[in-house]
Amino acid sequence: MDALIQHLSENWVAYVVILACAFPILWVFRKYTFPFIFWTIEWIIYCGLFHTAVHLLVRLVGWFHYNTQMEMLEENRVHMDWATPLVEFWNREAYRPAWLFWMELVVAILFLMAMIRYRPMAVQKVKPRKPALTKGVGPAQTMAQKYRNR
Repeated sequence: MDALIQHLSENWVAYVVILACAFPILWVFRKYTFPFIFWTIEWIIYCGLFHTAVHLLVRLVGWFHYNTQMEMLEENRVHMDWATPLVEFWNREAYRPAWLFWMELVVAILFLMAMIRYRPMAVQKVKPRKPALTKGVGPAQTMAQKYRNR
């Protein structure tokens, strides 16, 4: 986390310039860019929740394995060397055993495929600035017709 804060403090000017240049383009094409940005944020939230759940489960399994051994002396107990990084999830060497990294990657791809299948990204409809005109029907007439038959 300190490396990220240091990087942002050193390069904040470049990020502000990039944002200032990209914002007009994003705003002009907001019908297409905003749904993609929100859809990507949703996928990142799903992957982050799964990664946190895997991290907590691995810690719980390690703790349970250590504390339920039949050895009476703590010196004779064997600590299971399973671990996942909570923050540096891209660091493959921090995953022990190595298949945990690949499992999370496969689940992230499955989340993406499920979102494409069951929650496809839809282009936003532009909302009209004025209410739609109806020919010869006003709001009072529709209310009168609604309550006339009662």
